[in-house]
Amino acid sequence: MRPSRSLTVSGRKLWLGLIAASTLLVAGAAGAMGAWLILPFAGLEVMLVWYAFRVIGRHDEDYETLSVSGSEFRWERRCGRETSLLQGSRHWAQLVDTKTDGRLQLQLSYAGNTVLIGQLMPNEQREILAKRLRQLFRS
Repeated sequence: MRPSRSLTVSGRKLWLGLIAASTLLVAGAAGAMGAWLILPFAGLEVMLVWYAFRVIGRHDEDYETLSVSGSEFRWERRCGRETSLLQGSRHWAQLVDTKTDGRLQLQLSYAGNTVLIGQLMPNEQREILAKRLRQLFRS
């Protein structure tokens, strides 16, 4: 699974440029008419949009995979710069699912380690995944 990103890196740069140009154009016109106090706030607005795009960009490469081959499983997730890995025998692994406020939370436990799985999925897809995994990790 990968998170849905409808805006690419080049798209974010284009939108930031358009937002900055329009904001600074309006602020520059207001400043020329004597409302010069608008200029620092316009700059702050553009800076905050840039920062928001930067935070979103840090998670462009996020992913989560779970593969099962024979009696072995491998789960891997990348979130930001951090990569997590859990692998071993599926016969010794345990799938725990809990519902909190109508939202399903899946946990995979193995050798004293527990990880959340399916976090990049909507709740409906996570419920379908849970049904498949219950069968897989029981046999």
